[in-house]
Amino acid sequence: RLNKMADVNLIVKNLYGSKYLKSFLESGLRPDGRAPSGCRPVVISADVCSDTLTEPSPPVVVRVGNTMVACGIRAELSSPQAERPNEGYILPNVEVHPMCDRTVRPGPPSTQSQVLTQYLKEIVSMVPIVRATDLIIVNEQLCWCLYVDVLCLSNDGCLLDAVVLAAVVALQKLQLPKVVVEEGTPPKVDPTKWFPLPLQSTVACATVCVLEKNILMDPTLDELILCHSTVSLLTNTKGDICGLYKKGAEIEDTMLFECISKLKSKCHSIHSLITETCTMHTK
Repeated sequence: RLNKMADVNLIVKNLYGSKYLKSFLESGLRPDGRAPSGCRPVVISADVCSDTLTEPSPPVVVRVGNTMVACGIRAELSSPQAERPNEGYILPNVEVHPMCDRTVRPGPPSTQSQVLTQYLKEIVSMVPIVRATDLIIVNEQLCWCLYVDVLCLSNDGCLLDAVVLAAVVALQKLQLPKVVVEEGTPPKVDPTKWFPLPLQSTVACATVCVLEKNILMDPTLDELILCHSTVSLLTNTKGDICGLYKKGAEIEDTMLFECISKLKSKCHSIHSLITETCTMHTK
């Protein structure tokens, strides 16, 4: 019977689109039983405190409702880029496959993968979470290159929020080994001495979607598809806005300001969760 009910709901949802969602919102609830301002639980698994030079670290896993991502960081010794001889660099990559997201088609890297990768690159360089100069070992000669790989395991909405959270926690938990550089010999890694990567700031991301006069916090994938507009907000540790992404139809200024106010409050709770998680795992 449960399967038949699920099939009926799917048919109704496909037939009526946004009307399906409106019928729930008229009673003050959403299809999953949450109020419009309700958020799904966020769970972080961050048992990682070290990395190796050749293998990615055990991943940090973040779950937002039924959305789940894993982030691993691989650190390698490299030469600085010619245009930035006194800086190391971070290379993010996000993968979203058809097995975890029904909106993605098989084939080359999906558009969503490319968009999320570009967003993460912008966020890492825009805030910045890590100063590129902190990744230099020898000016103009040797630096750290960090490959931040995020894999989507399941997408049920707010994927950018989960991707950013996983990357930030992974960077905060990362430790790098001491590198000994002597003239005339290749650099050597001392596996007995490790140090944490100094972070300048953490970043939190939160998303809402808008359907007419309704603002839905932490939307599911179905809600994102059925709603007219989506707004994602980024804040740093101080609570300052450092990024705003908007998709879809125009939103009235008063409603946009209301979205931003709700998102800032959500970002504040995410920052608290990051601090709690990283403090707990360093004890």
